[in-house]
Amino acid sequence: MIILGSYPIQKLLGREAKDLDLLATLSEFQEYIHPINKPTITDKNHAHFKGHYRIYDCELIWPDSDSLELAELILSDDKTTWDNYLKAWVPSLNVLYMLKMSHRYKKNSPHFLKTMRDIQKMRAAGAFIQSDHFDFFKKRRDATYWYEHPNLNRTKEEFFNPDDSFYVYDHDSIHEAVAIDGAPAYTKYAVEGAEVLSSKQKFFEASHEVRIAGVYEETCVLALERSQIPNDFKRVTPEWSFKKALEKVCTSITSGWFREFAWEHYDEVLELYYKRGEMDYIALFHENKDRLRPYEGEK
Repeated sequence: MIILGSYPIQKLLGREAKDLDLLATLSEFQEYIHPINKPTITDKNHAHFKGHYRIYDCELIWPDSDSLELAELILSDDKTTWDNYLKAWVPSLNVLYMLKMSHRYKKNSPHFLKTMRDIQKMRAAGAFIQSDHFDFFKKRRDATYWYEHPNLNRTKEEFFNPDDSFYVYDHDSIHEAVAIDGAPAYTKYAVEGAEVLSSKQKFFEASHEVRIAGVYEETCVLALERSQIPNDFKRVTPEWSFKKALEKVCTSITSGWFREFAWEHYDEVLELYYKRGEMDYIALFHENKDRLRPYEGEK
């Protein structure tokens, strides 16, 4: 029986872990929660049991599975310890950090910000991904992000699905309307001749301010396109739309190096948002309506 999740490091994280995340075979899990209790099988790889004081979530170990590989990695690690109270093995801080990092970009996760804060605290405590764990980390990460991510090497007509009815304005024209420095930040690192693709080299050669502005403006456009405009600027606040859009920029709407930069600088982008004012991107959109062009779909 192996304990995963936040429980082993709840003092470090500064909060009490309400659930107990486990790694075990089905028979081990059954024995752990007591033979008279019946666990609920969520799917082939997961089971859970709601006890009187806590919920037990178990990742099930099967032959030739990633879960078995993880268990072997933990049990062979000389930094793994035994918890005599819980009667289970506890992975090292580095292994727990590696597992957190493997799902930090998970799409539509209700725990997005909690995971980010946990990772930041674990880093502050010295956690890192060990070189001998990196191959497993990549396998675990790839299994988590089973869904497709945006391929930016396309025309903007191909990139913006015409079946999405919320498109009202041309995406680039919204960028032009909300640009905070005259021209959209992305134009400073766009690949020459490409409509959507950005240059990693140009991006990291640009100033830090330009990079932060790039994430900020992309978030503003997404907040307008997917939330504020479809709701006629009613029902949801500009702040809610921005935060939800920033979460998506940091997880599923972008990918690769841009997503990593956005995730790592989430707090700086949010700081810029509050510095400029919660209504600023809405005001710019309305002030610069002459720059907006209608969305025409695939040509």
